[in-house]
Amino acid sequence: MVATVLVLSLIGPNNLVALGVPLPKDLSPGAVPIAVALILVGLMPTVPLLLDVEKWLRRYAHERAYIPSAARATAQRLAAADFDFTAYEGDVLHQPEMRGVEAADFTRPRRSLEHDWARLSCLVYEQKYRRTAGLMDWLDADLLRDYAKDLDTIETAKKSMESDVATYRRRQRTPLMPTSRCGAPSATISTSCTSCSVVRCA
Repeated sequence: MVATVLVLSLIGPNNLVALGVPLPKDLSPGAVPIAVALILVGLMPTVPLLLDVEKWLRRYAHERAYIPSAARATAQRLAAADFDFTAYEGDVLHQPEMRGVEAADFTRPRRSLEHDWARLSCLVYEQKYRRTAGLMDWLDADLLRDYAKDLDTIETAKKSMESDVATYRRRQRTPLMPTSRCGAPSATISTSCTSCSVVRCA
């Protein structure tokens, strides 16, 4: 398909007329390649061979542009990079986007829930702050508009997890009470456990 369009683009309408192909005199030079491309696109879903050629060309173009290998490599570098929490200490911790984050989380080991939650909260806070403050001018505005829904989805998903993180923190702070083999708290167990009829089961 690409070769056909390219050849017709190089030949042009005038040369097609010289070859005996009748065309209107006021036809634009780019009309023929565009018409051929539209015809091929229309035929493509019905011709398996054209579909295979189109898939091969697309795969080749992606490989030449390092898609998706470049994106994956960038994601891996970002995931492995250290995160600087310095700008998010102090009053920033009281912002709604930082709900569930404690200052001690910034020094937690990587891949721990506390560290990952703090990192996610900082990213959500940063992008929302910059969007509302109009500090995104140096970024690609079209790209930001394209991914606006994704950013909102991430923020919504984070809000839905806040209650789970709060529950996790409460459980971490509450010491587990030792239990007997029957599951009864050891504080209620004396010489004989009436729940399981086991003497000194604690």
